[in-house]
Amino acid sequence: MKRWIVFILLLILVVMAIFYLLIPSRLSFKNSVTVLATQPAVSRHLGNPMQWSAWWPGDTPFTYDDQQYTIHPLTLDATNVVITHNNDSLSGIIKLYPLSTDTISVQWEFAKQTSADPIQRVKDYFFVKHTRKQMNEIMESMKEFMGSPRNLYGFEVEQTTVTDTLLVAIKTWIDHYPNTNDVYKLVERLRNYIRNEGAEEVNQPMLNILQIDSTHYQYMVAIPVNKVLPGEGEIQMKRMIPGNILVTEIRGGEASIDAAFHSFDNLVKDYKRKSPAIPFQLLITNRQEVRDTSKWITKLYYPVI
Repeated sequence: MKRWIVFILLLILVVMAIFYLLIPSRLSFKNSVTVLATQPAVSRHLGNPMQWSAWWPGDTPFTYDDQQYTIHPLTLDATNVVITHNNDSLSGIIKLYPLSTDTISVQWEFAKQTSADPIQRVKDYFFVKHTRKQMNEIMESMKEFMGSPRNLYGFEVEQTTVTDTLLVAIKTWIDHYPNTNDVYKLVERLRNYIRNEGAEEVNQPMLNILQIDSTHYQYMVAIPVNKVLPGEGEIQMKRMIPGNILVTEIRGGEASIDAAFHSFDNLVKDYKRKSPAIPFQLLITNRQEVRDTSKWITKLYYPVI
């Protein structure tokens, strides 16, 4: 009986010795995924840990199975991730490598110095092995989420061409953010002018707001019409070039619209596009009739080349 016990103990020691010899003093591995997105968009997302909860496959704040993930943004293109489990820890870096304007490689690298203690070295090995499996699953979830423009920018975008090229427009300045009454006063002036000239409206009113300084705003209202008109005083005839334009639809009030335009600015810069004309809102909902801003429907248009 004692011989069997000695034999089993020796066998365990031999197995541990083999493991000890086979496990290197430094364990490292790298995984990468190709994401159909721009580098700036992915960088903004990864650089804000609060955004990770949108695609994180485990529990938030950032646990997966039995491990804790702590995120530390380093630079625009690098994020440090520390993983802990009981008394073990592992540190790695996520790096971004652009492959083209709209395609990026996301690489996640880890390295761990294994212990000189045979038992701990074996534990280190299985900790790293388990982490590697988790990393693969996490990166696949990241890839699927970031491959959608809606997830990165907050809306779907369609590129089309300008069809309403004839506009009557009026521009003015004001010492506060233009409210609904301010906007529709100009809309009514334009509609009266269009009727007096015997013309017809061919689409909804358009609006552009520009902040001049902390207290002053410039805003312009325009209405597409079916023929060229001479203009009158502050009312001018304008022609739009029938070029490319990006379009999206937003539901909500001024805060939602401003946030969408900010995302639109990022999208245009991310894809290295330029705008030959000012972006504008198309007022689908009559805001004088619908006071509940959550029910407003607005199309945003962003001319691009």
